[in-house]
Amino acid sequence: MGWADAKIREARAAVAALRRALAQIDLDEQVRSRFCLPSSTRSAVARLAGASFLCVLSASVAWAASVRCPPHGSALFTVELPDGWHSRLGQEENEVRAESAGRDADLSIRVIEAKTRSLDDAVARLVDSSYTKVEFSNLHQNRIINGKRFAVFRGFGRDRIRGTKTPFEIFAFPAGSKTGMLFFRYRAASQPTIAAAHAIVESIEPSTD
Repeated sequence: MGWADAKIREARAAVAALRRALAQIDLDEQVRSRFCLPSSTRSAVARLAGASFLCVLSASVAWAASVRCPPHGSALFTVELPDGWHSRLGQEENEVRAESAGRDADLSIRVIEAKTRSLDDAVARLVDSSYTKVEFSNLHQNRIINGKRFAVFRGFGRDRIRGTKTPFEIFAFPAGSKTGMLFFRYRAASQPTIAAAHAIVESIEPSTD
């Protein structure tokens, strides 16, 4: 509860700051015509508002279960699954699978041996097992999320089973001497589902096993 309360307070502070900024800018028709505010600036403000909205959704996620990975032996990390998400053992030894409440997102939680130099190859093999005609929009983007280092991969591909073009996200991070990975596959996912997925990423903690 302490972590969730802190995230809610952070989200509320971000929304309050955004409201103050919007009030100061005052984007009405008169200001736009007087200062000729470009559409790109208005779009940036809109994206900021959307990001704050997602932040609130993420902070308000109700947790249902804690998942340890790998599922057998000593765990290297844990993640929290939101209410309504269901988990099961994956086909591979070091994998746990999960699905969103609306079945519009599938998650593979796994541990791999790859290090930084071979991570791109491991991601390529993983994506190729699920998709054809893959297009990456983010390729090995280094980010800090909730104080932890991640390599983020995003893109689209044609699902090998359904034949539909769907987006995916991969978050890779250090897990002891190995690499942890969250592989999200979306099927027309809603904003709350995507926010819940990102909240799962933020919930990653080293295991105390």
